[in-house]
Amino acid sequence: MQFPDSFWPALSLLLAILWLWTLWQYRRPARIARVPAPESAHWPLEPEDVLKAAYTLQQTGQDWNGQALARSAGVPQELAGTLAEALFAYGWVKGDAQAGLQLTETGEEHAHYLIRAHRIWEQYLVEREGMPLEAVHAEAHRREHETTPEELQRMDAELGHPAGDPHGHPIPAPGKCAPAPQGQPLLE
Repeated sequence: MQFPDSFWPALSLLLAILWLWTLWQYRRPARIARVPAPESAHWPLEPEDVLKAAYTLQQTGQDWNGQALARSAGVPQELAGTLAEALFAYGWVKGDAQAGLQLTETGEEHAHYLIRAHRIWEQYLVEREGMPLEAVHAEAHRREHETTPEELQRMDAELGHPAGDPHGHPIPAPGKCAPAPQGQPLLE
């Protein structure tokens, strides 16, 4: 079988493009690994959302357990064990789900990162994208789980390293703990 004269150069070009595209995909910055949710048809939240609820509980300085975590996350008490299991599975908590839990160093660091990402996203959405204040929380919540440390650092610098988000919450510095909320919630 005889091929036209342009066949081999065209095939070589196509293979070179595929090879370069594969290299480009391989070298792209990696996203933060997403941890799959536990195998449950009733899993209401991402594990990272539960981690943030646990971080908030720990910041109050009180002992907390799986039941308190379920209340804080706003899910039925029947899921308390599942919530605690998820945090144990990722190495984010230690202790006993009934008696008392405590965040590990890894858990605190990841919760801190999520809080920082959320607040920087809220500021970015208001300042750079002109999003109304009442809409930024949900969008920041969605984006915080997908943001790489490099992207977060770039956004923080672009915003001029803001001290607070549009709601008045302080944005924790990289590597620093998120300050405990001041005052008392209105519902209490």
